[in-house]
Amino acid sequence: MKKVAFRAIDKNGREVTEYISATSNKHALAKLKREGFKEIEFLSDIMFSNREIIEKLDDKTLNTLAKFEAQSLKKPTVYNSILQFLTINKAFLTIAIFLITVGVILPSKIAAVSGFLLLAFNVIVWLYSYRTTKLFEKILREITFGNEIEALTLIKKLQKIISNEKVISQLNFYKAKILASKGHINYALAILEEGKEQFKESAPGIYEHNKAMIYYEAKDYENCLNELQNAYNENPGSMTAIDLAMFNSEFGDVRYANIMLKSVVLEELPKYGEINYYFTLGNIAYSHKNLEVAEKYYQKMMQAIEAYAENPVFWISIAICIGYYAVLLYDLNKKEEALEMLKDGTVKILNSHANDFLKADLHKRFPELIGK
Repeated sequence: MKKVAFRAIDKNGREVTEYISATSNKHALAKLKREGFKEIEFLSDIMFSNREIIEKLDDKTLNTLAKFEAQSLKKPTVYNSILQFLTINKAFLTIAIFLITVGVILPSKIAAVSGFLLLAFNVIVWLYSYRTTKLFEKILREITFGNEIEALTLIKKLQKIISNEKVISQLNFYKAKILASKGHINYALAILEEGKEQFKESAPGIYEHNKAMIYYEAKDYENCLNELQNAYNENPGSMTAIDLAMFNSEFGDVRYANIMLKSVVLEELPKYGEINYYFTLGNIAYSHKNLEVAEKYYQKMMQAIEAYAENPVFWISIAICIGYYAVLLYDLNKKEEALEMLKDGTVKILNSHANDFLKADLHKRFPELIGK
């Protein structure tokens, strides 16, 4: 079992943000409901949970960490980074402060020096961790805005200073996506293959999901959908189902998208999954020429987006959602509203990452903004 963070109202009516151990979000939801929790919101999906460090923490520390995760998901900050580090390493920091205090009171040079050394070590570890996090964020920004050469340079730099296999695997995934977007699909797939085995048991469906994203970047949409289907077959659940439904609603079989969407339990999705859920409903309605219905779903999508607009992890997805909404607004004779949504950053992201079908629709309506 793995741990997943959630926010809910407990049986005493208090709002809590904690972790729960489960095999899936579906399993976690059932456990929480049995324990009397209501208004349950997951912060992520167990499918993507691979952080062994939190397994070693006590419940009180975990609960504090869950609150930081909730805050960081919406807006990553230096302050949250420091608090998370202090929470995880509070035992070492407590010892360091105790030794320094003893060293000053007795006085004892050995105790004081030992305390300062332990404190200095913790500060160095945090600085290293923070530097790694900021490099990751910078890589995401460069990829998001289509600066692939800069992103590859940063990936190479970061890979030289880390040893964690899962982090290296994530960096290789970013590298593979960039290479696929430049037409080097076989090289990209070979890089992805290197980390295949670590996902098979610990995170079924992740390898297939990542492979689908490689094909997406290569504009091979048929194989993208095939791999998303494989991800669902490996790990059937609401998270893999919503991905399969969403991408089918964009460039696949809309009828199948509707079928898969009906298998999605919204409560099982992370809170940010609402974005994809309403986006897919909007796409399906638009494909059936129900423009007013599509607009209502896209409006709900935009409401869900607000909470995550400052996190670069979501920027590409948000821009693509906005792109589809802009097409709809244009078709509803609301061009000015559409143009208001297509700000400089969003346009740059769409020119770099929109699928060919969306790009064609946008170019037809906004040729001055979106290239072919």
